[in-house]
Amino acid sequence: MVGRLHNRFTRPALMGAALLFGVCLAAQAENEWESAAPRRHIEVDLPGHFVQWGLPGTQIGDETINPVDRMEFVWVPAGSFVLGTNDLDPEGKLASAHPFRNVRLSGFWLSKYPVTWSQFDLYCRTQHLPNIPQPGYPKSGLHPVVNITWNQAMAYAKWAHVTLPTEFQWEHAARGPRDLNYPWGDVWDAGKCANSVEHRRSGACPVGQFAGARSAFGCYDMAGNVSQWCLNWDSKDYSEVSANNPGGPSTGTYRSLRGGGWGGISPVLFRGSFRFHLKPDVHLDICGFRCAVTF
Repeated sequence: MVGRLHNRFTRPALMGAALLFGVCLAAQAENEWESAAPRRHIEVDLPGHFVQWGLPGTQIGDETINPVDRMEFVWVPAGSFVLGTNDLDPEGKLASAHPFRNVRLSGFWLSKYPVTWSQFDLYCRTQHLPNIPQPGYPKSGLHPVVNITWNQAMAYAKWAHVTLPTEFQWEHAARGPRDLNYPWGDVWDAGKCANSVEHRRSGACPVGQFAGARSAFGCYDMAGNVSQWCLNWDSKDYSEVSANNPGGPSTGTYRSLRGGGWGGISPVLFRGSFRFHLKPDVHLDICGFRCAVTF
C-alpha cells in the first residue's frame, strides 16, 4: 500500500542498502534537495529527537526527514480522540461532523508543513511534468503549493514514497491530545491564525510563519494558509466511521479536505473539526496538501 513502510525498510539486511542508495541520491541531487526543503527558520521547542527515515517514532517531538524531497515529518503517537464537534458550542454545530465518535489511531508520521512550491517544482522537473497554474498572488519557494487536484497530490505522494493523511489523522494531528477546537486551544484567536476573519490576506503565506498556531504534535499551518486534501472519500457524517483506524468510504464522488484556507471568512472554517469536500479533479488557489506515513 502506498505510504506504508514495507518490510524492506525494517529488515536489517536490506536497510543498509536502502540507506546507501539514499546517500548516493543525496550526492547526486544535493543542490536540488536543498532548494526544495523548507528552511528550518523556526526553532523547535518540543522535546524529542530525529529518527532514522523508515522507522516509526516513539513520542511527541520525534522528527524525521524524507530523503526524496527533504520533507520534515513529526510523529503523532498512537492514541484515541473524540472525532467531531462540540454540541455545546453553537459555532461548532456542523451536521457533517456528527455524531461524536471515539476513534483510536495507530501512530503515524505527518509532514510538519504543507508541501511547498519548491518541493513540487522538484517533483515536476524530475518527472518531466508541466508546471501547474500559478496563483494570483506573489509567492516564493516556501509558499504552500496550490492549484493542486487530489489526483496530482496523490501522484506527488507516490513519487515521494508516502501518502496523504486520512481526514481522521489530520483532525487528530490538528487538535492534539486534548481534542482542542483550534491547534492553540478552544478559544478563537485571530492573531494565531495564518489567515483569519480579522486578518484576512490576499493569498497564502510561507509555511511555518505562525508558531502560535502550531499543534501540540508540532504541525504548522493546520489552521489557515491553505486547505489540504485528505486521502479518503467524503462521507455525509460519522455514523459509519470505524472505531479503529478509520479509512472512510470505499467509494465516492468527492474527496475530503481539512483546514481553513486563506479565503476563510468565519472562525468555524479554521476549526480542527471543520470538513468539506471537492471532486478529485478540481483545483483551487486555496487548496494544497501535506503528506503522511502510516504503519
